[in-house]
Parts: sequence; structure tokens; C-alpha cells
Amino acid sequence: MLHNKAVRILIAAACLLAVCACVLFVLNKNAEPAEESISSAETAQQTTSAAETTVTTTAAQQEQAAQQGTASSYVTSQATETAKQVPVITLTPKGNDEYTFVYNSHTFTAQFSVYGENRENWRVTDSYLITDREVITAVCQALINEKKVHGKDLTSYRTASDMADEWSLHNLAYQHLSEGSAKQHAKDVDLNTDDQGKTLMDYLRKYMNGDYNS
Repeated sequence: MLHNKAVRILIAAACLLAVCACVLFVLNKNAEPAEESISSAETAQQTTSAAETTVTTTAAQQEQAAQQGTASSYVTSQATETAKQVPVITLTPKGNDEYTFVYNSHTFTAQFSVYGENRENWRVTDSYLITDREVITAVCQALINEKKVHGKDLTSYRTASDMADEWSLHNLAYQHLSEGSAKQHAKDVDLNTDDQGKTLMDYLRKYMNGDYNS
């Protein structure tokens, strides 16, 4: 009888162990997806962080490239401005208030004269050959550095910019005139007191009317 009781106890213990084993197996199976989910979440987070880092790096690189491009454009612009240098105009005295200067391999003559009280004139021969505004201004500055010209009010003095305006209009008049004596006279410019403030039409009327000395 004792033997039978012991056998039943062993069988019960074996069944209990089997049940426990089954429970542990089920629990392990349920834990694996959770671990895989955690691992997947960590991987996704790492991927997102890497993507954000890439976007941030790319944006920074683009900004740096833009800054470098702007700086490069500025340097190119500065180099272009530096490359265009206005020549220094030097007046060489020839006597009797006559001077010469050289530009673009051509020798020009500038004659100074006084034709009344506080009325002066600079006549530049072949002035139509100089069309660059900056060069014209440089020539005018050299002229008034040598001898000044009064303005139309007979009190102030003309500036290089003011005289350059007149010269440029004179060139336009030369271009619009047909071949003949008027165009021949218009090839030289007179930068004087009374011509300050004249317009293109003033010069065209002057030469078409044959008024070459006013």
C-alpha cells in the first residue's frame, strides 16, 4: 500500500513539472516578440536620429556653400572693379596756356583762355574721341586743377562732374549732326562759363544755326 502511494506522488510531481515546463515555455514565447519590438523601436529611433543628423549636416553645408558663393561673387565683383582703372591724365604745358595730354594713344590739345571778367574757357580738340564718362571726368579734373573756370553765376567755380555733363552732351550733338561744317566744329568742346547748364537741343540749335563761337 505504501508503495502505491509513493508511485502516485511521483506521478503527481511529474505532472506538476510538466505543467511548469509548459508555462515557462509559453512565457518565453511571449517575451521574444516584446524584445523584438523593443529592439525594432531602438533601431527606428537610431535611424530617425541619423536622418536628422544628415538633414542638419546637409543644411549646414548648403548654408556654408551659399556663404562661400556670396563671398566668391563679392571677390569677383571687387576684382572687376579693380581691373577697370581710370588712366591718370597728365597735362603737359606747351606755352601760351596750351597743354597736351595722351589718351588711348591719341594726343589731345587743351587751350585755356579768358574772354571776359570771370569768364574762362577750356577748348579740348577732338573731344568726340573720348566717350568714357570716367575718363572725361578725369580730364576735366586735370583741367580745373591747372586753371579753374567760373560758373554761370560768375561767382562759383565749375566742377569736373559738371563739365563732364557738358562734354557728354556735346558728344551727343556731334553724333546727331550730319556731315558738314557744323559737325566739323562740334568735334571740339568748349568748357566755358556761359555754357554751363546747356541742353542737347541748345547745342544742336547752336551748330545748325552756324553759331560756332558762342
